[in-house]
Amino acid sequence: MAKFQSLKTVDVIGSKKKDPCKYLWRTVLSVAVEDAIKSTITRCRFKDFYDGKRSMEIDYVTEPNQDFALVCHYADLDHNLVRNKVIKTLNNIKDNYGNKNMRSLPWQRLYKNGGVERQITKSNKAMSQLPVSG
Repeated sequence: MAKFQSLKTVDVIGSKKKDPCKYLWRTVLSVAVEDAIKSTITRCRFKDFYDGKRSMEIDYVTEPNQDFALVCHYADLDHNLVRNKVIKTLNNIKDNYGNKNMRSLPWQRLYKNGGVERQITKSNKAMSQLPVSG
């Protein structure tokens, strides 16, 4: 029976333990990605001002560097996969920043779907049908 103990491929008890260091580094990584997203949105908003200037926040998560790879290693993540997903997300933000397409907004279905409009009254019970245009 002792021979089979060495054949375990998954440590069920060890895999359920929370590793505080891993979660700390994942939090560090998520803050770096949030900063890059905020910087990308700011650069899209003020494109003329930031044209030709570099951003340290964006460069940290998009350019290959040892520090980012080490943080991903401590977070138990593949740095190339994380970098590719961040680059894809930042490019998606750049491509879709200027779009004012109301249909892409999640609340659009509630706003213009020919549903029910609520009238403000004392009892807040009066409901009327919205006019459907189209």
